[in-house]
Amino acid sequence: MSPRIGLDLSSILQAAAEIADTQGIDAVTLAALAHKFQIRTPSLYNHVKGLPGLRKELAIYGLEHLHQFFANTIVDRTGDEAVHSLGKAYLTFVRLHPGLYDATLRAPDPNDPDMQRASSQIVDLVVRVLQ
Repeated sequence: MSPRIGLDLSSILQAAAEIADTQGIDAVTLAALAHKFQIRTPSLYNHVKGLPGLRKELAIYGLEHLHQFFANTIVDRTGDEAVHSLGKAYLTFVRLHPGLYDATLRAPDPNDPDMQRASSQIVDLVVRVLQ
């Protein structure tokens, strides 16, 4: 079976993040996503490896968005101002995206190379700001 036109991993993750932010991370299921896209649940398997695969991809998506949020916040800031901005950005992100943030904390395997890459980007950015 070929993937549905217009349905890709990016749109699935965006929809999953919306569900997580409005209903909580536990509401993010393949059935909920299938309902949102008006497709059958098995169609999602063309894009994710079941619920564990979805959770992993959503955690990475969340970490990448958190990194981008941080990077956008500290542009042209240095020293104490950058550190303060980073702290405010962290709180703002968590308040704007509570479910997506929760997904980053519930990563299925924190030792997964993709998870470590996404996490490392954030750590590297924070260390640069603190230096």
